[in-house]
Amino acid sequence: MHATTIPLATVPQAVSTQPDALLNLGQILGSTHRPGLLGIGRSKFYELVQLGMIPQPIKIGRRSLWRQSEIHLFIECLARESRAEPRGLP
Repeated sequence: MHATTIPLATVPQAVSTQPDALLNLGQILGSTHRPGLLGIGRSKFYELVQLGMIPQPIKIGRRSLWRQSEIHLFIECLARESRAEPRGLP
């Protein structure tokens, strides 16, 4: 048997051994003083949660928190869909 070279783009990202961070809504959406991960408003964010596009939050007491990895996965899925759409005139 001989070794096969696999293009780096097809190798899945390594799973982190670090625990996943929990983000609050302010960290995800940002504020006037600091940018967030998503460039959308609170209403749109909760609409995407209701549609199941963003997972339901983890509740700790009265706080709602989201796993950082799930938010990043949502962003990655949006990017892939955006790039897959045909552009220009037929």
